[in-house]
Amino acid sequence: MTKKTYRQMTADYLETKSPEAFAVLYNRIKPGLTSHINKIVNDWEIAEDLAVQSLTKLWTKVELYDPEKAMITTWLYKIGFNAALGYKNERNKTSSLSAMQDFGMEINSHGNFENAEDIEEDKSFEDMMEDDNYLQLKYDMTVQAIRNLKPMYRDLLVDRMLNGIKYKDLAKSHKLSLQTVKNRVRRGKALIAEAVNSELAI
Repeated sequence: MTKKTYRQMTADYLETKSPEAFAVLYNRIKPGLTSHINKIVNDWEIAEDLAVQSLTKLWTKVELYDPEKAMITTWLYKIGFNAALGYKNERNKTSSLSAMQDFGMEINSHGNFENAEDIEEDKSFEDMMEDDNYLQLKYDMTVQAIRNLKPMYRDLLVDRMLNGIKYKDLAKSHKLSLQTVKNRVRRGKALIAEAVNSELAI
C-alpha cells in the first residue's frame, strides 16, 4: 500500500479534524521534527518534549495554518524552531541569542521567543515567518561580527557573553587587569552593535 503524502494527510486532517487523522499526521511528523529541534537544543529528551509541545499546536491552533501558504511541515518546523529558541533562552541567559540584547540590539520589537508557548493566537503564519527570519538574520550578523573582531576583543567577549565567565576570572586567565577586561568587553560590544546596525541600514 502506497504511503500518503504530507499533503494528503494534511487534507484528511483539515477535512475531518478527527483524532485518527491527527494521530497519523502526528506520528509521521514527530521523528523529523524531533531531529530538527535536537540540532538546536542538543538534548534528545528535551527535543522530544518540545516536539510534542509543538505538535499540540496541530490540534489546538490548526486554524492559524494556511495550506495555501506553506506545507504543514514548514509551519510546524517553524513552531518547533521557536520552541527551541525559547528553551535555550530560558535555560541559558548567556546564550548567543540572549546576548544579542547585551550587544546593544533590540529584538523584542520584531520577535521575542522567550518561552516555548510564545505563539500568539492572532499571529499569522506569515508574521511568524517574518519574525523568525528577522531574528535569524540578526543572529547571523552578530555571529559574523564576533568572528570579525580582533582577537583582543573577540576572545574576551566569547568567554564573557557566551560562556558566562566572570570578569575577575577573565582577568586572571587572560593576564589582564580587571578594568582592561571590562573596557575591552564594552568596546567589543559596541563594535558588534555598530557592525550589525550598519548592515541592517543598507
